[in-house]
Amino acid sequence: MIPTNAPTQTQPREHAHNDWVSDPVPDNLQNLDNLDLQQSNESENTLDEGKNPSAFAEAVQANSPFNTKRPFHSGDRQGLVHSVMEICSGKRSNMSSGLWFQIRAPESEKVWETHDWVYLQSKGAFDLPSIDVCDSLIRAYFEHVHPLLPIIDASHFLSQYTLKGASSMNLLLLWSVFLAAANFASPETLLTAGYPSRKALKRAMYTRVKALYDSDYEDDKVCVVQAVTLLGFWYSDAEDRNGPWHWLGIAIGLCQVMGLHRQPPFTLAGPATELRQRLFRRIWWSCFLRDRWLSVGLGRPMRINLDDCDVQMPEAEDLTAELGQLAIEVANRYLPGSMDEHAIIWVKLIKLSHILGRIIRVDYGLSCSDAGSDHLQALEAELEDCRLPRDWLPVPNSDSLTLNRLQFDMLLEAVTVVLYRPAINFQNPPGVSKDPGEVEALEKARAAAARTNHLVGKLINSDMVHYLRPMNLTALVPAMQIHLLDCRSSRPLARNFARSKLGECMMIVSELRNTYWGADFTFKLFETAQNILKNAEDPTTGDRTVGGQNVHAGAQSNSGEGSDTGQGQLNLDAFNHMDWSNLFFDQTYNEPPNNESADPALVTPWSLDEFQNMFGIPFALDGSDTN
Repeated sequence: MIPTNAPTQTQPREHAHNDWVSDPVPDNLQNLDNLDLQQSNESENTLDEGKNPSAFAEAVQANSPFNTKRPFHSGDRQGLVHSVMEICSGKRSNMSSGLWFQIRAPESEKVWETHDWVYLQSKGAFDLPSIDVCDSLIRAYFEHVHPLLPIIDASHFLSQYTLKGASSMNLLLLWSVFLAAANFASPETLLTAGYPSRKALKRAMYTRVKALYDSDYEDDKVCVVQAVTLLGFWYSDAEDRNGPWHWLGIAIGLCQVMGLHRQPPFTLAGPATELRQRLFRRIWWSCFLRDRWLSVGLGRPMRINLDDCDVQMPEAEDLTAELGQLAIEVANRYLPGSMDEHAIIWVKLIKLSHILGRIIRVDYGLSCSDAGSDHLQALEAELEDCRLPRDWLPVPNSDSLTLNRLQFDMLLEAVTVVLYRPAINFQNPPGVSKDPGEVEALEKARAAAARTNHLVGKLINSDMVHYLRPMNLTALVPAMQIHLLDCRSSRPLARNFARSKLGECMMIVSELRNTYWGADFTFKLFETAQNILKNAEDPTTGDRTVGGQNVHAGAQSNSGEGSDTGQGQLNLDAFNHMDWSNLFFDQTYNEPPNNESADPALVTPWSLDEFQNMFGIPFALDGSDTN
């Protein structure tokens, strides 16, 4: 039995080239029954100055940015350090961006207590899946998540995994990757892993990641920001207390602490440093992308203000440059083909998200006003420029590229509907308004919604629906809103046609309920809305009451049975402002010291191997070798 008052053991210490080793393990740590962790040397009377108390002071004394230590972003000019630095140097800084300095790497300060280990063990944090399951999930991650959310250094991650195995990987990152990959796990993988569904697998993965995150041992902010970004795949509560909105806020905050939103004011030399900066750009712009789509999906404010950012826009090479270091056989095994084309789609998606953010800010903000036709035409032109050519598919018979192309096109059509939606009066049935602007906006929104249904048909015919990302659940909602509005039409044929198109979208949402809880929330919302419309009809005359007016219905609704709501008047404006469920795909690895490339042949800090070494207790893998 583990004593409750056991002494403590400090974490491993950092060595050159990211090779971390633990303090010598005492003999009494060799078995679980008499686990006795080494007591901390700190006196109870030691002054508690917090963690890294000298960071700002060292920044003031720094002679040059980036030398042989670690980067430290002290904040923008309005912050604590800038004026103090000018006072001490007697010079005015001409840097408009934030201050970057190089300071000593922090001392490892995590003190491990017995209950920490017991807690992580009880949550299964040390129980890695079998080799086959690990391999399948990592392939799923890099095929379905990484191309449009490239927040991991694929070359380093895959090289280390193939050389040293899953037990050498950072556990926080590895379980985060498994969580994101669980959305795309095959039935064979679920059977081998022993889980009845993707949702059950996600629950298990989330439990492990959350336990490791709550242990608060990881000092590498890059690793943490990647992990919390991937934790955004978790969304099982419509109130989103620990869902994507929560985790994205942490990720954005950490990015800004690290200064990823700012362009470094000096030139960084060396291929390793250049690749590192490309990774930082990918992480920042991936958070930006998620910020915009979570805003439109959940109806919440955007967190990132581009006026505070000056980091350059990404380019396709940011995604592909690191892959030159990856062995061909490893790339062929884990990465989808034609990564160059996937990178082009990713850059287009960032631009599309930029347009979406401007639409939200101008047309949906609290102080929004009519921006005029010039604003609308400019955005229409930019959206058209974002479109991929109709015949663009450079690599024939590439399922992954076809899937990414279809998903990108769905997102673009969703933004098109969002652009025209403010001009549409959802409180009135279609055809009531004679305002030319509203009529034109509704027609263009209908066209985009119809194109969405066309894309849905392609996904069904290609048997790709079960690989849709959570973002594309959000992309369906604007089209479904337009179809729902047309279900209120006074013309029976138009009304039935709208029900048919809405039914196609509902069929996709229903299929996605096997994977995403957000699909359950969305399905129930629109199912309820259809029942409200049905119950608003007079069952004897076929007339329906909408907006206080009787409109001849002609044909009965086929939207499904529902209880009588007792509502004679219907106001769909409330539905237009509901929170839509939005799940997101997103990732990590450890930052090599001294700006050197991490050696993938070495054990990563906080891997299963490192935990075993520290505690002196072997954790058995499910069907795999720990060595």
